[in-house]
Amino acid sequence: MKKPKTLVLTLTLVLVLVLLLAAVTATACAPGPTPSPTPSPTPGGGTPQEIARDDGAMDSWLSLGGLEEYGFMVRLDAGQPFVVTTIRVYSRTVETPVGDMRMTARLTDASLAVLWEGFVPMADIPKEPAWVEIPVPDIATDGEFCVLVFAPTLGKDKGPYIGLDQSGPNLGSEQLSHWQPVDWNAGVGRETVNFMIRAEGYAG
Repeated sequence: MKKPKTLVLTLTLVLVLVLLLAAVTATACAPGPTPSPTPSPTPGGGTPQEIARDDGAMDSWLSLGGLEEYGFMVRLDAGQPFVVTTIRVYSRTVETPVGDMRMTARLTDASLAVLWEGFVPMADIPKEPAWVEIPVPDIATDGEFCVLVFAPTLGKDKGPYIGLDQSGPNLGSEQLSHWQPVDWNAGVGRETVNFMIRAEGYAG
């Protein structure tokens, strides 16, 4: 009479062991949490930065071009070696240009030796004020550099224009003629002007 009870107890223990083994196996095979994607680094592995002298609020405008080929320049200082990837200009036009007209930008070192020159078609400059971007092919600087901008005029009161921050003081904005700094005669006080010309990039 005792053998059936022993058999039942043995079968019960075996069943419990099978269930425990199945539970352990299921836990081991269960998928874990999906890892968060790793953010893509900049081309040089640094954190993107923007170097600017203006405060982002446009107070007035100045036009480019003319017989003297007037342009504008800002001196920028990243405080460390810096790789420039984009030049940004706050600009607008009144008329849409025709033909192969361009807004040209130069990147130079602090002594105005040219490091790179590029352009954006003036047809891409909007009639409403906006940041116009000119891609730069990762040009390395020692951290102190200049951005120069020029575009031919579309006619009297037609642009193109560059935005001015007049909250001052002037931190390195200069007027150009034929790509060279000239005495200031822009019609607004030099002491408080910062041209809305910026550089984006990363420490390098």
